[in-house]
Amino acid sequence: MAQWFYSEGPNRNIGPLTEQEIGDAFRRGLVMADTPVWREGMAQWQSLRNVAAELGLQGLLTAAPAGMSMPPPLPASAAPATRPAYAAPRPAPAATGMSRGVVIALVCVVGGFMLIAVLGILAAIALPAYSDYVAKSKLMQAGQAAAQLRPAIAAQWVDGVCPSNESPGFQAPEAYASPLIESITIGQFEDGSCGLELRPRGIREPIDGKAVWWSMEPRSQQWTCNSEIPDRYLPLECRG
Repeated sequence: MAQWFYSEGPNRNIGPLTEQEIGDAFRRGLVMADTPVWREGMAQWQSLRNVAAELGLQGLLTAAPAGMSMPPPLPASAAPATRPAYAAPRPAPAATGMSRGVVIALVCVVGGFMLIAVLGILAAIALPAYSDYVAKSKLMQAGQAAAQLRPAIAAQWVDGVCPSNESPGFQAPEAYASPLIESITIGQFEDGSCGLELRPRGIREPIDGKAVWWSMEPRSQQWTCNSEIPDRYLPLECRG
């Protein structure tokens, strides 16, 4: 059975009521022929006059002039007082632009592209720097292994003789090989100084196979470092 409502004014809708209760309300003068009524399934409110046949009131409306009530109204306490929890449905306004969901999706897509671009830039900067750091660290490890030979070289050079790999206490150049060292050559340089030549390997280009030289001045016993490896991979004391 349909549930009916009638309006007493703005935001004052009475119901739900049965068809019989709507008819009783009309007979008591609570509802007029022009009173807006509504039931579920109606697109909008309509006057009682327009739906009188559906409510079985067509004969009464024909007998009574429009806008006039029948018998005098009952006291307010006798009238149905139940109010619906909702008003009559209203058509949704037509869309005039993008929905909020579409806008949010576009913002997320644009933000995602921007994030990817930023990450790409950071990677382009960070990865080469990290690679250089790893190569420099490995070269320092190889240099520390070579540095362990310097005290023995200095001890013999003080006596006026520059040792070589054939001297007591030393080995052939390739005998010092390791995952980071190709060879260590000990002897006298062309300028008359004495020291060692380190050739690293297993690091990266342009380090592998290039020479690092440590030479000692006999009077001060100060060591000097030179290299044909680019400065950015070398410790500070070896940079030219």
